[in-house]
Amino acid sequence: MFKKTIIIAVLVMLVAMVGCSNNDILSDKKYTLTIEIEGKGQVNPSSGQKFVEGTTVSLKASPD
Repeated sequence: MFKKTIIIAVLVMLVAMVGCSNNDILSDKKYTLTIEIEGKGQVNPSSGQKFVEGTTVSLKASPD
């Protein structure tokens, strides 16, 4: 009886692990940079680029 209980517990844990999405575990969250410019000028990096969570992004604003 004890062996059956252990086998069932192991199977339940395996099913639970398989049910987890590998994409959530292996991939990093990415965020899209959104920049709104008032007036004239440019900002680098440009709006729309994607960055991995935790990335430090330095912005450079240049007037026209």
